[in-house]
Amino acid sequence: MKAFSNHLSCRIRFQNWVRASGLAALVGSCLSCTPQTEEEKAFFERRAQEREVLESITADLQGSTRYAEAMDLVKKGKAPDGKGTVEDWAEKKAGNRALFPRWAVLPKGADKYEVRYEYTLMGENYDLERKGYAWTVNLMVKIISPHRELSDKELHGGKDSRLSRISRKQPAERHKEEAFSLE
Repeated sequence: MKAFSNHLSCRIRFQNWVRASGLAALVGSCLSCTPQTEEEKAFFERRAQEREVLESITADLQGSTRYAEAMDLVKKGKAPDGKGTVEDWAEKKAGNRALFPRWAVLPKGADKYEVRYEYTLMGENYDLERKGYAWTVNLMVKIISPHRELSDKELHGGKDSRLSRISRKQPAERHKEEAFSLE
């Protein structure tokens, strides 16, 4: 998600740079020219309309900032034990044996998102166990539900998830499918 938002911000910066350089060229040429003709006025009106459409599309693309806003609300919220932030609390709960910790946001409705913190624990015998917590966020009214532990089905996907379908196949079939997907 970070990569997408970085790509989006670079794209927006590039668009703004193109607009600014186009505007500078336009101002320079207009100062040295005669008054606008009707055709030129119509051209600039069309350009203004196109710019408005582009800005509305860009605003739609920036919907990904809603994901970041939901995640920030949860991370910076008050911890369930009342000591520090949720982010600190989640990291303390995971402990120092946590592997692959990650935060994720899933859309659940128009302004509702589920923010998840998932991690894998390595036991004394090197056995692995996945754990996680979830919060439901309503961005319209900025309400965060209390945390809940994620079930095994949520952590590993349901019986119909791609991960579970691949793991049920015979090893030779799984290898063949993975090799095919790399081509």
